Amino acid sequence: MVLVIDGNCEDWGTARKALSEAVEDYVFPRSEVGCPEPHVERWCFADPESFNDVIGAAPPSDPGKCERFLYKNLLRRTILEAGQPILTTEMEFAPDLVERMNLYKAGKNQRSLGHFVEGLRSAFRLLS
Repeated sequence: MVLVIDGNCEDWGTARKALSEAVEDYVFPRSEVGCPEPHVERWCFADPESFNDVIGAAPPSDPGKCERFLYKNLLRRTILEAGQPILTTEMEFAPDLVERMNLYKAGKNQRSLGHFVEGLRSAFRLLS
């Protein structure tokens, strides 16, 4: 089972630990938890090259703050300013961003993403 939940201004380790402890091992013997710090939209900016390739604009500077809707609004504004239409939400671009993303570089830029990717890699190694 893979769980991803925003850290919501808690550091990724604290948020991850709380969620991991809520998972019953006898129900889900294998699980991995991702906790974007502070919000998942921040992960979209983690690899500037792939962001530019997909969106057609450089990602905005990371303010490094935790404010409700800050990263969502930054992502939305950047997409719209690049001339891209948003049909549902700004996160409709996330699959394309992840597909193009250099996960090593992105994980270095966003520590919580790096830990999540490494956790998934370890879990997949165990399964193979």
